[in-house]
Amino acid sequence: EEFRRGIERLAATLGYEIAEDGISVTAEKGEKIGVSYQNGAAVIYYRERVQLYRGIGLLLENLKKSASFEIVENDFFVNVSTMIDASRAAVPSVESAERLLDRLALMGYSSILLYTEDVIELEDRPYFGYMRGRYTKAELRALDAYALSLGIELIPAIQCLGHMERFLCGESGAKYRDQGAVLLVGEDATYDLIERMLASVCECFTTKRLIIGFDEAGGLGMGAYFKKHGYREAIDIYCEHLGRVVEMTRRRGLDPIIFSDMFFSTADPQGGYYNPNVTFSDLIKGRVPKEVTLCYWDYNNGSYEMYD
Repeated sequence: EEFRRGIERLAATLGYEIAEDGISVTAEKGEKIGVSYQNGAAVIYYRERVQLYRGIGLLLENLKKSASFEIVENDFFVNVSTMIDASRAAVPSVESAERLLDRLALMGYSSILLYTEDVIELEDRPYFGYMRGRYTKAELRALDAYALSLGIELIPAIQCLGHMERFLCGESGAKYRDQGAVLLVGEDATYDLIERMLASVCECFTTKRLIIGFDEAGGLGMGAYFKKHGYREAIDIYCEHLGRVVEMTRRRGLDPIIFSDMFFSTADPQGGYYNPNVTFSDLIKGRVPKEVTLCYWDYNNGSYEMYD
């Protein structure tokens, strides 16, 4: 019964019918992952909820090939995830996102990152995501509930420093702007904006995991911040802001995740994203709050050695 919504939804996707006189399918929860079929009866073995839907896909695929079979899968990763970029060019509708979740469930994905810059609804901020296809809170709650029904953790990804150019370019965002895409740190108005973002996320998502961005904030402290405070090292501004935002997530019981490139780019004389020869002082390492998870992103390299 607890799997009914997902099973009924996938019936439309995969073209099967739920009936009393069809193939008998039972599910066994344990350490084994896979599916077996013999004499008109199938057993799906799963550890996590989403693996049951993965098993349905494997069953239907292999029914076309063989009269009997047993498939056992060995998972190399505890968590398999992908990120949906909902902030560039198009925001997937709820229906489109649900169709994507269906297919990711069939592939055994256990979590999805929903990347949103300004395309979420904020209380008393009508121009946040204006004309950008932003999600309402009701839509985000619906997506979260649907993902959970498939056993998928929907993880919000927002930006609390850089990548905010779409919102900052307008008059309503001017007071939050350091320069270009970077928020003006150290200002009460900026932290009020971030607080509203965190409040919206907590209203809409079940998970406690949250990506707060902090990547590619080039020019940090070189715009309005520079005019007000003068020159300061970017890494000092960065770490102070990180500590303040993490304290905000701590009060809400969240588990913050940041993209780690700024530590590399500020330590690299060439300003590169991920120079493997960069070294970090104990001072810098000591300024990363212990509860922060560092996320390595890098989709520009073709070198196995670099990723290794």
